[in-house]
Amino acid sequence: NNLVDTSVAVSGITYSSGSAPKTAGTYTASVTVGGATASVEFTLSDYAAKVTDEDGNLISNYKTLADAVTAAEVNEESTLTLLDDITVAQEQDIKSGKFTLDLNGKNLVSERGRVIESYAVLTIKDSGEGGTIYGKGGGNNAIKNKGTLTVESGTVKGDGGIDNYGTLTFNNGTVESGIYGAISNFNMAYVYDGVLRSSGSAAFNNYSTAYVYGGEISGVLNEGTAYISGGKIFRNNYAAFNLHAGTVEITGGSFSGTDWDSGYVSGTPYGEWTVCYTEGVNLILKGGEFPNGFVVNEITANEFLADGYHFRNEQGKVVDGSSRIIKEKVTVEKGA
Repeated sequence: NNLVDTSVAVSGITYSSGSAPKTAGTYTASVTVGGATASVEFTLSDYAAKVTDEDGNLISNYKTLADAVTAAEVNEESTLTLLDDITVAQEQDIKSGKFTLDLNGKNLVSERGRVIESYAVLTIKDSGEGGTIYGKGGGNNAIKNKGTLTVESGTVKGDGGIDNYGTLTFNNGTVESGIYGAISNFNMAYVYDGVLRSSGSAAFNNYSTAYVYGGEISGVLNEGTAYISGGKIFRNNYAAFNLHAGTVEITGGSFSGTDWDSGYVSGTPYGEWTVCYTEGVNLILKGGEFPNGFVVNEITANEFLADGYHFRNEQGKVVDGSSRIIKEKVTVEKGA
């Protein structure tokens, strides 16, 4: 039942250029099978990107990202698709327009930190696999948004991820940052899903208004107003919540943090540390799950509960939150 006759000799592929071509041009590739030779002509382009209209029709191919952005800015609902990995010498400004940037499995890189500064209505997605916007070094966030930005998929990496001064809707994707937050929000942000991860800070830094409905987030720093109804917020080297100022209202989600090796807050090395509290901050609990207990550095756990709400354990019993530390898994529920 062999589908392939392994007795037939197949020779290697040969190219008109002598070796596998890597530069733009038209070439011929030939392969010999059982004494018969087949040839095919193919073209390698040096285009960096293409722009298509809202119906998918090609507007043009472009050798530079800047030229492709200029075309996309004046063609509303168009899509700018990367055709190759691109390294920009300086950040790419997107001044206006309404279009989609499709990473298409390619890498858009800046060696100087920031990759994109956008004032447009911009959607970022990755229709391929492994597409990345990467700001190497420079002490900057990879993307600064001053318009309306929607992230559907793809990966953003850098010392910082996304600085948002406009409206940000994060539907999915991954943001990985090294020094600053994966997202630093200074205006309005909505997080529905995806992964926000930072090795040097809380992953989500909110200084204005934010709504979190889901996703995996390695820590929240808040100085604004945040409404959290879902997702998994965890941090391996600090409290899940670092509350400097403002208000956080929780109606759902899962939350856990990690104490220092001294066990300074929890009494246990690397124990649970849920909230780093600052006097005057409002944390309002109307829901949520705390799989490793609830631990705060100051005041008592009960002081965060909204009227009529209690901590309950896995057996459904009300748990006393009159101290800083609850050592068992609890959820916040309404009713006696």
